[in-house]
Amino acid sequence: MGRAELVVRGPDGAGTVVAGGRSGSQPESVVQPVWAADGALWFLADRTDVWSLYRWTPGGEPELVVDVGSDIAGPQWVFGQSRFALLPDGRVVLAYGRDGADRLAVREPDGTLNELDLPYGSFGQLRAAGDGVVCVAGGPTSEPVVLRVATGGRTEVLRPARELGLDPAWFSRPEHVTFPTEERGSGVAEAHALVYPPANPRVDGPAGELPPLLVLVHGGPTAAASPVLSLAVQYWTSPGAFTVADVDYRGVDRATAAGTGEALQGTLGASPTWTTSSPAPGGWPAT
Repeated sequence: MGRAELVVRGPDGAGTVVAGGRSGSQPESVVQPVWAADGALWFLADRTDVWSLYRWTPGGEPELVVDVGSDIAGPQWVFGQSRFALLPDGRVVLAYGRDGADRLAVREPDGTLNELDLPYGSFGQLRAAGDGVVCVAGGPTSEPVVLRVATGGRTEVLRPARELGLDPAWFSRPEHVTFPTEERGSGVAEAHALVYPPANPRVDGPAGELPPLLVLVHGGPTAAASPVLSLAVQYWTSPGAFTVADVDYRGVDRATAAGTGEALQGTLGASPTWTTSSPAPGGWPAT
């Protein structure tokens, strides 16, 4: 995590440190500062061990507005990321990870958080638009699209994904699983994976037998497995012969509980090996 400070400078040039830059073993990472129309400053910070949503008004202290127990922000490898959007009526639309996929939710002015039921598992680049947002979204049966989402859950695809000419019946839908791994001083003794079962409407495997398991390990340490349609994964599952486990090794899954984001501190390059050498999730024979 970074040590950058979020500083607001007044007309006289004096600066007020709003957040970030904490000394000691727990520096604070602050991302996506956005001014609201009422003069409040909204931002994401990880002082609760996950990136949560805060609001600051001049002369006051930062107020924790939304903490869902998992990261709202993501790794800052690309400029201009946006995981929340402020609407003119005071509502906030935000995306966060949970159980291996993104969720999109609306925070009402009274603090109520309403999670929208949408057929997508990845949301990014949220921008306010009318009574909702425009974003980039993808899911188990769809490559990324440009999507308009109203606060009531109504959606409109503004720019569709490419036409694949494939029947969705051939697409394997992932299941998020959690399995034990070695703790090795990290404080986290579990890892996660998106497991794709064989999917072929014309083929059934032998009764009573499990298919071979192909294990995928993404680059790291800040990448994460994504539930968005991947033809590279479907290549293996569509013959009806293989199960694919796309592993999120310890400390890198954006959609897990608080604290896992720090699990690789001091052990970079070692912890992923411990995780993937653990027994395969579900007892499948690994390949």
